[in-house]
Amino acid sequence: MKMAIRKKCLILELTVFLCVELYAQYEDQNMTCRLMRKFNLTGYVEAENHHFVIGGQFPVHYRTIPTSDSDEEPESPMCEGFNFRGFRWMKTMIHTIKEINERKDILPEHTLGYQIFDNCFSTTKAMESSMVFLTGQDEYKPKWRNSTGKYLIGIIGAGGSTMSLAGARILLLNDVVQLFEYIRKVKFTTHDGRKIELNVHGDIENGYYDILNWQMDNTGDIAIVKVGEYKFTRSKYELVLPKNSTLFWNTESSRLPDSVCTKVCPPGTRKGFITGQPVCCFDCIPCEDGYVSEKPGQRLCNPCSEDDWSNAEKNKCVPKHVEFLAYEEALGFTLVILSIFGALVVLAVTVVYVIHRHTPLVKANDRELSFLIQISLVITVLSTMLFIGKPCNWSCMARQVTLALGFCLCLSSILGKTISLFFAYRISISKTQLISMHPSFRKLIVLLCVFGEIGVCASYLVLKPPSMFKNIERQNVKIIFECNEGSVEFLCSIFGFDVLLALLCFVTTFMARQLPDNYYEGKCITFGMLFFFIVWISFVPAYLSTKGKFKVAVEIFAILASSYGLLGCLFLPKCFIILLRPKRNTDETVGGRVPTVDRSIQLTSASVSSELNSTMVSTVLDE
Repeated sequence: MKMAIRKKCLILELTVFLCVELYAQYEDQNMTCRLMRKFNLTGYVEAENHHFVIGGQFPVHYRTIPTSDSDEEPESPMCEGFNFRGFRWMKTMIHTIKEINERKDILPEHTLGYQIFDNCFSTTKAMESSMVFLTGQDEYKPKWRNSTGKYLIGIIGAGGSTMSLAGARILLLNDVVQLFEYIRKVKFTTHDGRKIELNVHGDIENGYYDILNWQMDNTGDIAIVKVGEYKFTRSKYELVLPKNSTLFWNTESSRLPDSVCTKVCPPGTRKGFITGQPVCCFDCIPCEDGYVSEKPGQRLCNPCSEDDWSNAEKNKCVPKHVEFLAYEEALGFTLVILSIFGALVVLAVTVVYVIHRHTPLVKANDRELSFLIQISLVITVLSTMLFIGKPCNWSCMARQVTLALGFCLCLSSILGKTISLFFAYRISISKTQLISMHPSFRKLIVLLCVFGEIGVCASYLVLKPPSMFKNIERQNVKIIFECNEGSVEFLCSIFGFDVLLALLCFVTTFMARQLPDNYYEGKCITFGMLFFFIVWISFVPAYLSTKGKFKVAVEIFAILASSYGLLGCLFLPKCFIILLRPKRNTDETVGGRVPTVDRSIQLTSASVSSELNSTMVSTVLDE
């Protein structure tokens, strides 16, 4: 009996369990998402007896009231801080819907209702109101109807990008109608006859805005007064403010305020923004040297080209001043006069030598070498003309080479004389020395030296020739036209050879200094070489310490000084005897057989000729 009762109880319990499980599975299959409770939303609703309803979200309040932390179930927050601007938007929507319902030409036989919520400038409230629009707070799934059951055709809001995006993400999941495609096709005419239409981007093609101004009267009442219009079309924008406009500016003087705190920067300056200040506040910073700003209000200064420089006002690029030693300026003209004068003096000496070429003094000084020295001095003094004027490639190549060859011809001719004197008085006479004193040997020395110099100069011009270049780095406001000498090694080799010839001339004449009293040729050459060395040793520091055209002037002064020194030491004493002391220009005096009592009369080296003839040494001086 007990066993039967137990079996019946177990069967009954199993039946109840199966029923519960089956019902639970059925409920799981039909379960849908639903709002578990109602949100604490405030707003305006007028949806009864209307065909369609428009939703709205506006920030009627500034913020939500923060809730205290607790373990209780959270509640939808309340709002605080009245926002007059959001309230005005909401009232504008209500007023517009009422005006549409009152007019019979817009939606005939249909009326609009509205349901507006306050989102309190809160993303949470915006999402809550969006979900209410979808479900009505009482339905299991979204049906796109409001809580009154009317068909919701759209939502306006939400007063800010953050809130609008939060609500849009929820609404888009449920295929909410997007009004943008329809707004693009809107075209209508206002009550005053103006046509309003939108383009494909949703922007108004032809429209206007009323410019409203808040004004306070004497009683303290505030009124919104239209003071102008802002009109725009596809190609034109126009701000219309009547002359008698009652526009009130909220400034101390009630006048039009400046839109910037700094006036427009004038040309020659640029804007320098001030840290921590608005972009309309800036300093007007003058442009740097070499930069200009030609227009007012420029952000940056523009650099001038390499051939230009900024003027004093820094508002225009002007050509740089070109600097070179010109013929027209006083320094260049003076150097030209000195060069021409030196050449004329040398030519005058040559004329004297030609006229008196058969006199003992001229014959005893080796006429051929003397004429070569005179020709070389003309070349050196006239080569300075190549240093004056605007440099070009051919003048840069010609001037150093011409100068080097002129000095080489002069010094090699002097060397031919000094070697002859050295072997005549310092070495015992033998057959080998006879060759060294022969005139052909002296001319051979000149040819070898000159052709060697020509070879070095030719290599210099072929391998690394000089060229003209514009020096813009030394001075910013000037372009200095200079010659780029090409290879410093070649240049040092060319003039180093001339220095070597000068040293040989000095050494040989110094070693042959112990000559008879009436023989002064060696002393003249010695003084000439000393003057030559002094000039060019002084030239080096002076040349390195000067710049621009004065560097060229220093080199010209050195050339002229050394040339004048050689001319004076070698030829003026002889010309003095030939022209002013002709009685001393005899074979006896030149030969050294007449003692010289008058020390003021400087005899020349030709006395060596008679001495050599008396000792039967064959020194053919002129045939």
